[in-house]
Amino acid sequence: MIRWVLPLSLFFASAGAAAVVVDVIGLWDVSGMVASRLQAVPVVGEAWTAYRLGQERSALLAREQERLRQWEQALRAEEARLEAMRRELAARQDELARREAELDQRAQQLQAAEAVRQEATAREGLEQTVELVEAMRPQEAAALLARLDDATVARILGRMDRRRAAAVMALMDPDRIARLLKSHLVKPNPAN
Repeated sequence: MIRWVLPLSLFFASAGAAAVVVDVIGLWDVSGMVASRLQAVPVVGEAWTAYRLGQERSALLAREQERLRQWEQALRAEEARLEAMRRELAARQDELARREAELDQRAQQLQAAEAVRQEATAREGLEQTVELVEAMRPQEAAALLARLDDATVARILGRMDRRRAAAVMALMDPDRIARLLKSHLVKPNPAN
């Protein structure tokens, strides 16, 4: 009997290996046949059921882990995209703030230039008005100044030649001249 043990062991090992190869290749479902026969045995059937449930749970867990890994990758990609957008928005905000500061500076420069221009225009206009009033006869100049407000009359009289201004003031309403002199609106032209 011992002489048959080795050949029988080799035969069964070869048959088992051939069955595994045929099962793996997919030609014949050897594991299904063996499993169904083993499940019929009460002790092996319970163990086999527990084994199958473990395999199903393991497969389910593997699928869930893969799904979570993909979700984590998607979240990381979204986080990177949002971070890039945040950096771009911060850069744009900085650029807008810089441009706004430039525009504010330009607006201030333009306002200053406009104020200087208006002042020069007003001064030039006042000088021309003074020259025009000085060129008039005193009666005409007094009639013209009677129609203007006190501040304008004071500026014109203050820039006129003293003698001409005195001649015009002599023809104006004395109460108005007193008011102008009292409020110091008429200041004598120091150049005269």
